[in-house]
Amino acid sequence: MNTKRDMLRIEVDIDGTIFEESSDRTRVVQKENAVAKINSLHEAGHIIIIRSSRSWSEFQTTEAQLLKAGVNYDILVLGKISADIIIDDRAALFSGEWNDTFLSHLDCTVSRKMREPRWKK
Repeated sequence: MNTKRDMLRIEVDIDGTIFEESSDRTRVVQKENAVAKINSLHEAGHIIIIRSSRSWSEFQTTEAQLLKAGVNYDILVLGKISADIIIDDRAALFSGEWNDTFLSHLDCTVSRKMREPRWKK
């Protein structure tokens, strides 16, 4: 288990990240390795926040889809801010594939080193 200082708050989008993009919410297709990788991050002690631009009226459907897919998470937030460009100092660029190259950016040691200047006084 990570110490509190090593624990990351990892925000994960739903459509195009966990599930393939689709306007039909009744038929969702999981992206390869998504659930296993998210669950391994959760099991490692990280806080998983599922966030989507889906409306709050879709909360129960979304929660049921995540449960059926077996996604382990801590918080579900819907209604993401809609913008053409998001500038964020802690964002990771997701190429659409849950592979080791992408996940290496989430390595605690790397992330902790990236955050160190913020915590130094």
